[in-house]
Amino acid sequence: MGKLNLEPETKCDFYIDTNRKKVWQAELDILEKVIDICEKNNIKYFLASGSLLGAVRHKGFIPWDDDIDLVMKREDYNKFLEVAEKNIKYPYFLQCYKTEKNYMRGHAQIRNSETTAIIKGDRNNTYNKGIFIDVFPLDNVPDSKLKRKLFLDKLSFRKKMLVLYFQKNNIKKDSIKSIIKLAIIKIYWSIFNLQKSIYKYEKLLQKYDNINTDENGSLGFRPNDTKFKNSWFEGEVELDFEYLKLKAPKGYHEFLASQYGDYMKIPENKNGSAHGSAFFDTEKSYKEYEDRIEEIVKEL
Repeated sequence: MGKLNLEPETKCDFYIDTNRKKVWQAELDILEKVIDICEKNNIKYFLASGSLLGAVRHKGFIPWDDDIDLVMKREDYNKFLEVAEKNIKYPYFLQCYKTEKNYMRGHAQIRNSETTAIIKGDRNNTYNKGIFIDVFPLDNVPDSKLKRKLFLDKLSFRKKMLVLYFQKNNIKKDSIKSIIKLAIIKIYWSIFNLQKSIYKYEKLLQKYDNINTDENGSLGFRPNDTKFKNSWFEGEVELDFEYLKLKAPKGYHEFLASQYGDYMKIPENKNGSAHGSAFFDTEKSYKEYEDRIEEIVKEL
């Protein structure tokens, strides 16, 4: 097991302090366990999004980023969930719709329960909030424009209703529109069961996975996000990521260009990860902060 140099440094005109590096180290420790499971069970994974960009452009973390993203084709992802549930032990935790009640994020997070990572979306849930890495399934989308639109619209609606289940207590009754919106949400969730709705959503995501299609996407996370060519994942290359060597899709150039355009250009606005502001503690469990969640989220 490797270790990062935790001394502060500046990269790309961005100051990286020791606390950020401690978060990176906690994530790398989780990542090594995930990679070990994948290699022992012949499960294909790929670096994705900011982590793939970091590997290509920085040979590790983007200096102003604070997360690790992996993707797996659905068949490998389902196999990973099955194997990981048996092999990931405390303090590590496989967080997915099968292991965490009412968990509706559409992808898995592997967490260290003896650490803390609180983001804005944690205000209304009781999930494990340890430092984590993300593992996203890639699901096929139909080639037909009409079928694709109907499929993605259906997914988007169900995803939106799942999100609103947890946000309903934050909707202010300050307009007729918001009052009607809240009434619709309450009626909807008086009819449908949350846990059953999550299982049905997960099943719907896989509708086209047994059919050869041109494109896929992280549909469970954001149904209408960027789509990727299945051909980009037909081979793999190995890239440096800090002290590790990790797998990336053979078509990583096309993958990154589809998300970031001129991805080798350093942005002027170095505004952190897709999670937005986050509160981290690498030495204390999130359980020690549970009575302060609302306060912490407000500060974020």
